[in-house]
Amino acid sequence: MSSRILYLYDSSQTTGLGVSLGFGLVAGKGASFVAALTSYPLAQNHGPLAPFFVATMLAIFSFSINMLYLHASRWLASGSGVEPEVNEAPFSSTPITERGALEHVTGKKRVILNDIAKLVFTYDCAFPSPLWSRLETFPHIAANIIQLRYGYSESDAGKTASLLHAGGIVLFPICGFLVDRFRRDAIMYKLSMLASVLTFSCYIWFLLPPTWTKSALPGVLFFGAGLGFAPLLLVLIAPLVVPSAYVATAIGAHKSLESAGATISLTLAGIILDEKIFKHPPKKPLDPSPIPSLRELPSTKPSPQSAIERVLFVFAFLNLLHLVCIWFLWKLEISKRAPNGYQILSGDTALPYESGEREENHLDRDAEHRHHHRISNESIDAPLSHDPPADLIAGTSSIPTGLHGDGRFVVTEAEIARGRILFRISIALIVATWMFYSITLLMDLVERHGDD
Repeated sequence: MSSRILYLYDSSQTTGLGVSLGFGLVAGKGASFVAALTSYPLAQNHGPLAPFFVATMLAIFSFSINMLYLHASRWLASGSGVEPEVNEAPFSSTPITERGALEHVTGKKRVILNDIAKLVFTYDCAFPSPLWSRLETFPHIAANIIQLRYGYSESDAGKTASLLHAGGIVLFPICGFLVDRFRRDAIMYKLSMLASVLTFSCYIWFLLPPTWTKSALPGVLFFGAGLGFAPLLLVLIAPLVVPSAYVATAIGAHKSLESAGATISLTLAGIILDEKIFKHPPKKPLDPSPIPSLRELPSTKPSPQSAIERVLFVFAFLNLLHLVCIWFLWKLEISKRAPNGYQILSGDTALPYESGEREENHLDRDAEHRHHHRISNESIDAPLSHDPPADLIAGTSSIPTGLHGDGRFVVTEAEIARGRILFRISIALIVATWMFYSITLLMDLVERHGDD
């Protein structure tokens, strides 16, 4: 939500969107770094509940700030030129019936899931999200992996793992500056692939024998650098593959699927790394004899190192899949690129993409269009979007997939069907995540009750 707010308020200005988003995300990443660095000392000095007490106080403070923003949003919108909400917009002098007013207001507030499923580009952007979940999962288990892999103390492992969040504090503004400076669509995909390569290097470093690498610090720095690029680039890529009116939908779909993937991967990683699988060593016989017995044979239960290696192998494999998905998304966006930016959804509906001159100024979100959009909203009879030419009506056999001659995105019925399939898969994944988490929690409670 914070990224979407920054996109709204900055997209109509002359400043760079990348730098604004970069500095906006620095606060969150800095808070994560401070929390990771101080949680263990707080627990040691003030008890195990101290970190949770501090987190609760910070959550209350954040809620208060959000309430202040909610009350000041109208003033901020009017001062920055952002289109106000329907209930905050000034009344028009144009006569309108009660039914027309109701349809006008509820039409803008209504969310139709079937229409969202037609936004095939939204799911092209969001469907690889479970692969992004490794970026959210690894920092949670990094301290445990570092402690067991390199023999660090719990305090040193926590301090080293906290550096995973430090990269974004420096790299978010730098990444935003690079995107604004070069103003090329390709720079975002190239930086995304670089971030994926950096995180893959981290997994490879941890997979190498600790007797070779000696220290976990290089691997942590690799991952911290990759984590410093990825979240910002996602927010900047989303406006390139979906119409601007649906940027929040694309980011929300991504975050939802990413949370589902993070829940599944973190739960599975915790099960694999659970100390209960290797806490029972093989028992020695009471009367040793020259002939080995079954109790003397090596345990078949996995060791901590083998469990860690399995988790790292899975993360490395997901990293490679993620790299392929970024490349595929890049090529897909190129094939659908259009100077005038229309995406045909169904029937005679066309959504303005607002990409403008995509290669040079796609981040300077033409303030002229937004000004025209505000003026047109003063009358309910004004069109909400430009009408597409007659030859761009979806479903005609003469329309090729991808780039049209006069510069528009054209989506075929087959691609709309693919969007619906991805939409259903996404819903199924979210439902399966809740079921998996509930079953795992229930099994853990039953096991604990049995141990008692």
